Amino acid sequence: MHNNTSKMNTLLGSGKILAIQLFFLTTFLLAALTKWSAGVTPAFLQQFGSTWLAGLPGGLPAVYFFLAALETVAVLGFAASFLTGEFLPGKAKPLLKLTLIFSLFVFIVLAFGSRLTAKFDVAAFNLLYFLGALVSYRETVRSEPGERAS
Repeated sequence: MHNNTSKMNTLLGSGKILAIQLFFLTTFLLAALTKWSAGVTPAFLQQFGSTWLAGLPGGLPAVYFFLAALETVAVLGFAASFLTGEFLPGKAKPLLKLTLIFSLFVFIVLAFGSRLTAKFDVAAFNLLYFLGALVSYRETVRSEPGERAS
């Protein structure tokens, strides 16, 4: 009986990590693909045109593609974590942990833009994504043998 419970917990733990990987992978993949394929949108230009971001070197297109690059780096991190099998039982998860921490900073950048342009509803969603990444990080650390959440 104990052995079956242990196997079930191991399977559930692997499923949890796999779900974290796939959720953030699809979230960032769709965001990055949309940005790269659509290019700088009129809505983006309108939202940020009157902010100090428009005066940066390269203007708003540079900001837009910087965001696309951040999201692409996150995609690569989550994909690498998945492809190296970090969801497997007993496997260390350095890529997943690093990419989850990186994604926290991506959500900070996105929330900054939302707050800068008074899109407080979008900023609230960025906060939820941030919190989701933070909880996912803690769960990832907890799933590793001998690790403690920091």
